Amino acid sequence: MRVIYENLPSKRIDCIATIGVFDGVHLGHKFLFDRLSVLASQSGLSSLAITFDILPEKILSNDFCGSLTDIEAKQFLISQFGLDMLWVLKTDAKLLSLSADSFLKVVTSSFNIKRLVVGDDFRFGNQAKEDITYLQKVSSRYGFEVESLKKQRINGQIISSTLIRDLIRKSSFAQAESFLGHQYRLRGRVVKGLGIGKKLGFPTLNIYPFDYIIPKSGVYAGYVWAEGKKYPAAFNIGTRPTLVNLGQEIVEAHLIGFKNNILGDVVELEFVERLRDENKFRSHQELKAAIAADVKRVRTKYSAKNNDN
Repeated sequence: MRVIYENLPSKRIDCIATIGVFDGVHLGHKFLFDRLSVLASQSGLSSLAITFDILPEKILSNDFCGSLTDIEAKQFLISQFGLDMLWVLKTDAKLLSLSADSFLKVVTSSFNIKRLVVGDDFRFGNQAKEDITYLQKVSSRYGFEVESLKKQRINGQIISSTLIRDLIRKSSFAQAESFLGHQYRLRGRVVKGLGIGKKLGFPTLNIYPFDYIIPKSGVYAGYVWAEGKKYPAAFNIGTRPTLVNLGQEIVEAHLIGFKNNILGDVVELEFVERLRDENKFRSHQELKAAIAADVKRVRTKYSAKNNDN
């Protein structure tokens, strides 16, 4: 799959295209990409997905709560569907302020779109003023046909990124995975911490989670991908009330069987099970005992599973 940022083709490419945020690249998106591939194959044209490098909501909303994918993860997931091209738009206030017609002029300037395939809830233009009806009305002006697809459902529920983000926040990981079609992995950078976990005998990686949605505060079991390998891990998300309360949620991971210094590296976190609430203990000894119990539970249950993979 050819990924295009600013180096646009010098000659307009004939293609079948789709446009969307595609946060999470879930099963609803898969349905759309599969249809795109079929149409491209039948017509002998290239397939093109157009997306945004960050969620428009981050710029437009004061209530932005995080995303399911960053652009690197989104690019990887979309590449699994066999599309020919992915055009990543630089998302800024200027792009998002374009009228619907100005936006269509941008996306058709470098690609000769013959058919545009979108969901039936597709909206675009400044403040998302226009919808699929308007798109169908003006499509002939830009030389393409429009095909709208109905939203996909699982057990009666419409698959949507909003729903999946809500499930992640509520720690409903298995249910979220059933809509995603793959495991939710949070990507983050390892940053310098205060070293308190190490003093307690359980060194942790302090994770800056980029713009990802994170589960509610608590202690979790799961896995971390670091240096190309998968490690069972115990996670803590919260304000660390027994220790130094920083007044904001932080993400920490204790990896079982891992001792390397990877400060500055990007790792991936997979949450599998919520173990307990984050509690304020009366002493560091009580906290240490609770962490030991958490780590033992993870080592017993998840090290064996990891060996089976």
